[in-house]
Amino acid sequence: MGIETEFDCLDPKAVSSDELFGVLTKSKEFKNGVLSQIIKNQSKNQGKYKSSHKAKWSILDGDIDPEWIESLNTVMDDNKVLTLVSNDRFPLTPAMRLLFEISNLKYATPATVSRAGVLFINESDIGWKPYFESWINSHKKDQLL
Repeated sequence: MGIETEFDCLDPKAVSSDELFGVLTKSKEFKNGVLSQIIKNQSKNQGKYKSSHKAKWSILDGDIDPEWIESLNTVMDDNKVLTLVSNDRFPLTPAMRLLFEISNLKYATPATVSRAGVLFINESDIGWKPYFESWINSHKKDQLL
């Protein structure tokens, strides 16, 4: 009865910028990166992504780095299009979202901050109850299986 959702989670700092967005090989062929492949699949409803999914999330779980975040400014502005070195362009559909889980904005540029909606959640603001409820729910699922 919930919303059909599909997502991919990755740490953008675990790979190089070329591995994240793609690179032109010595033979002048373009090899997609991890994030560019995810966005391409979401945009074209390929792989695990279907047109019936109401939400398709790309979750980048790791601190912002100017080296790779600048490449996402065109995705985050009004154009909402990822443009790659290969000149491939993948528009974000209304179902697609980029979600950044970061610990701080230390290396974010003003251009990045102005394009993103920022939600600050302090650990002391949410307290222990969400952790407890999550733990209870995970154990209820285990008992049902």
